[in-house]
Amino acid sequence: MVAFCALASCKNNKREHKNYAFFMVPKDPTIRRKWQEFAKWKEVKDYYYLSSILNPYTTINQ
Repeated sequence: MVAFCALASCKNNKREHKNYAFFMVPKDPTIRRKWQEFAKWKEVKDYYYLSSILNPYTTINQ
């Protein structure tokens, strides 16, 4: 199974970017909620990943 970055603006995947790290959504509810807020997901699926190298056009609001 190929890991894909779940951010809408990130098109990274493990097949094309073998040197990138892909992180699964954490099980811990507190950390998982922070990921959800960061990524602006309406809901979080257990198979979601984030890439260690985000697309340069990805906007990160802090």
